[in-house]
Amino acid sequence: MGVSLTAKNIHLWYGENEVLRGIDVIFEKNKITSLIGPSGCGKSTLLRCFNRMNDLVPGTKFEGNVYLDDFDIYSSESNLRKIREKIGMVFQQPLPFPMSVYENIAYGLKLKYQHLTKKELDIKVELSLQQAAVWDEVKDNLNKSALSFSGGQQQRICIARTLAVHPDIILMDEPTSALDPIATSRIESLLIDLKKKYTIIVVTHNMQQASRISDNTIFMLNGMIVESGNTKNLFINPKKRLTSEYLNGRFG
Repeated sequence: MGVSLTAKNIHLWYGENEVLRGIDVIFEKNKITSLIGPSGCGKSTLLRCFNRMNDLVPGTKFEGNVYLDDFDIYSSESNLRKIREKIGMVFQQPLPFPMSVYENIAYGLKLKYQHLTKKELDIKVELSLQQAAVWDEVKDNLNKSALSFSGGQQQRICIARTLAVHPDIILMDEPTSALDPIATSRIESLLIDLKKKYTIIVVTHNMQQASRISDNTIFMLNGMIVESGNTKNLFINPKKRLTSEYLNGRFG
């Protein structure tokens, strides 16, 4: 097992409200891990700890450590731009920038690689869109606004934008909840393919999705991890009563 990301004793408060209560978890390299649990249990908050997005929320207090391999991303030596290059994020609603498909993908590349020629940039943009399985659908319209495409295409354009800067980890906050079943299936197939190169952490309310795509699953409740482990084992033979009750729809 290769360790990609490790969280140790994470506590987080929004004002006086403690949202995360002592989270310890390890994410394996080249695996998809799903975070499941009822609304308000802390899934998305935990996800945002992994690239320090919670830093942007006023009144937030964080305690604990998050290690990308051996480096604590909360240390005083951290560079937030570099952290977010290594730990990319895809949101619930597709959020392409209000610019062309090409410029969406090139945006991060220009920041990271400031001396690329136009030809080198073209190659990297194409490779990213191919990797996100959307190149064939946009290649003739690269100068068209990314906002003019379907929701599923927009989400894959956002994934391509994330992939362009070569992250180690991809965080996804309910990436298919706003999409139709066909677009959802395409994204799920894409994620299974992408885990060959990336570590992927997905927040989902869809139990069927978690069972289809993830290698490991973490069940959260009230800001704590109730149970975690191999997805198949957790779904078929949960060790905790609360896990069984949640998976059987008795709450949440």
